[in-house]
Amino acid sequence: MPPPQAPPVEINALINKLKSVAEEIHHHTSKMTMQDLKRLLFRTASALITIPESSELVQELVALPFVAFTPSSIAAGIETWTWLIGERPDLEISLMTGISEAWAETIKLRKGLFSTSMKCVPFHT
Repeated sequence: MPPPQAPPVEINALINKLKSVAEEIHHHTSKMTMQDLKRLLFRTASALITIPESSELVQELVALPFVAFTPSSIAAGIETWTWLIGERPDLEISLMTGISEAWAETIKLRKGLFSTSMKCVPFHT
């Protein structure tokens, strides 16, 4: 027997929480720990498992690890996305589309590896 579907009010509250956390991270005002982030990502994935597709919820699930853009946040995202695809293969295309768009945005914004402020060369020539 599948789990009961979450009410729309709870889904909207979850979307608002994800957006709020993303804003806090962006403005460097977040008090969230990595464990809190993982918990929120998995809570979002579990909601997506129990409801018909919510493109906005998928979008926020993909976006949040990229807002923080640390090795730990991306690893938490990958762990969550992998679990969600295993449970809901029908969401794979929308997840992968969102991930590729978010990755392209990191290139456009010159984040991480694509940053122009990186002064060291990671390999010896």
